[in-house]
Amino acid sequence: HHSATNSVHDDPDIQHMPLLCFDERMGEDLWSTYHGRYMYLDAIGRAMLPYQNWYYFPVMAVARINLYIQSILYLVQTCPFLGDPPKAGKKIMDEATGEVKEKYAWPKPSVTTWTASVLGLAFFWCSMYTYLSNLEFSTAICSFIIMHLVSGLLHVQILLSHVAMHYCVDGHGTVGATSAPNGNDEAGFYEWQALSTLDVDCPPWMDWFHGGLQFQLEHHCFPRVPRWRLRELCALTDEIFAKYDVPVVRIPFIEANRRVLRHMVIVGNNVSKMGLNSDKKVKSL
Repeated sequence: HHSATNSVHDDPDIQHMPLLCFDERMGEDLWSTYHGRYMYLDAIGRAMLPYQNWYYFPVMAVARINLYIQSILYLVQTCPFLGDPPKAGKKIMDEATGEVKEKYAWPKPSVTTWTASVLGLAFFWCSMYTYLSNLEFSTAICSFIIMHLVSGLLHVQILLSHVAMHYCVDGHGTVGATSAPNGNDEAGFYEWQALSTLDVDCPPWMDWFHGGLQFQLEHHCFPRVPRWRLRELCALTDEIFAKYDVPVVRIPFIEANRRVLRHMVIVGNNVSKMGLNSDKKVKSL
């Protein structure tokens, strides 16, 4: 996500077709290098997407469940006891065009790291079961729902910084970038971070609510800076970007959400009018 922010081919954080669509180009059955599959626009998706601004927040409220699934899939696919470490990604060929696509090769961690991850996940689920099983059924259901609704704010915060910004085709704005400062269809890494990422403007006493995610641009440029130092970093990054005429977007939380919803309305309506192209036949190589 950091190395290929808002890349319609490479950034898994924006690849939620056909449930959610953030850029019109994603309605063209694009290939996902992360998931290793085509992201099809089917008839159901085309019917739903004009209303994505209405179900966006409910989906974010249960998005944590998807992270549970992705965590398990990741541990299975990167298990060091299953096969040799991949040297290259899995290749898929479109039989209709002969075009060959490649899936991102997930590197396998060391046995120690992988085992620690499995034990950590097991501890989480054991703790969850222990907590819920000691409650009455109705209370346990309510508790489970509330904890996911609250954590849904985290998903809103993460997508908030990118959804209504610019998108590119590949990499960090290297191909098909929109509105690059240099007037071309490509941008440098730091330019692209500013084009694809916005900050949330809030007073210091609200930093606890955002947890540092309101300074997403600074975090993308300097990911190892701790969250409690990011506010200090804003003035420095603003000065550098201003020097090279790179725009920085920093707006209040409510306005940022309104901007996201307006963007989703436009994209959803436009993509719903596109024809269905999901006639690809693929096979593994």
